Amino acid sequence: VVEVKQKEQKDWAEARIDITTIDSDDAAPVTGKRVGVCVGISQYQHDRVTDLQVSHLDAMRMAEAMKEKCHIDDVMLLTNEDATRANIEQAIFHDLVAKTSPGDSVFIFFSGHGGRTADQNGDEEDGFDEYLVPHDGELGSPETMILDDTFARWMQELSGRQVTIIMDNCYSGGASKSLDGGLVAPKALPAPRGAKAHNYDGMELELKRSKDLGQQNTVVLAACMANQLAWEMPASQKGSVWTHYIIESLDDDASDTNKDGKVTMQESYAFVKQKVESYVKEKFDTDQNPIIVDNSEEGIVFRGN
Repeated sequence: VVEVKQKEQKDWAEARIDITTIDSDDAAPVTGKRVGVCVGISQYQHDRVTDLQVSHLDAMRMAEAMKEKCHIDDVMLLTNEDATRANIEQAIFHDLVAKTSPGDSVFIFFSGHGGRTADQNGDEEDGFDEYLVPHDGELGSPETMILDDTFARWMQELSGRQVTIIMDNCYSGGASKSLDGGLVAPKALPAPRGAKAHNYDGMELELKRSKDLGQQNTVVLAACMANQLAWEMPASQKGSVWTHYIIESLDDDASDTNKDGKVTMQESYAFVKQKVESYVKEKFDTDQNPIIVDNSEEGIVFRGN
């Protein structure tokens, strides 16, 4: 016992766990329900937050693909003016929790602006909290944003479920978006004074901590690394590069690398990573390297039989 206490423990966590005991004769079979939330925001309420082009289309197409290809029973879709902070919190922190139980699978997709602000509680290695920008998010008012700490707290409520998070925004891996054709509309909002891009830990590090919060079966896929842009195609070409190829992985049998008739999130990522990197290099002569944070033990099925 003394020897264990003297070692740094990386997997210890504190979490609220609800336990219900029932007679085994009354136990219901595991449902394996699959529920999704897709959020895409191209239009923003406040003038200082620049509008985007295709993020709402990303969410709409992802929601359609989840229902048609992934056998996801229920997909909640929030776009533009419907994707307020309150509505996003309701969908993820309340509705998603209420509609699922331990043993179920949940999928969360977000496309839109991301940003960063000075660390609110001293838990960030880079000195900044990353955040997602809802439709009504206001620059200079962190309380109107979805901070990474808040998002991790929401994930804690999904303990016991398989959780997949797909992010197509800046600071998913800490990046911004630009438009094809030379039109630049970055998803990176102005940086706080003293910020240095190469020091950002990004949203992905906060979500790595989901393991420390007791969320052991989580996969996070992010569009790019912390010092890169995540590029958009023109709207007529299916929206964002990252989202486009994730959806393509559901249709292309090449993504099923072990040929078992299923595509896991890990297989989808491997397929998409190469496609995204090749496309961006060819079209924009730069790098976009998607990342994965994998806390799952056996992989999470994206497309089933």
